[in-house]
Amino acid sequence: METREALEQRLRHSCRTLRAWTWMSTVSDRTDEIIDILRDEALALVDLGRQHPDQARRIGSIICYYRRLIEQLKSDEADPA
Repeated sequence: METREALEQRLRHSCRTLRAWTWMSTVSDRTDEIIDILRDEALALVDLGRQHPDQARRIGSIICYYRRLIEQLKSDEADPA
């Protein structure tokens, strides 16, 4: 189990990753790869939430942002116009 400081660093890294991929999704045409990367990160966060139930709400909100971006990318891919 990670220490409190390591958990904070991990969550900050995940938020930075989300912001970076949000920007990258606007300039990249490889949406399938982006979706795979985002899904892997979201699944890692699910595991992290299981290890740290006291932070489950915070981790869950980050997972929701990942899910929204994935859904947005899927809908943009389905409607390229």
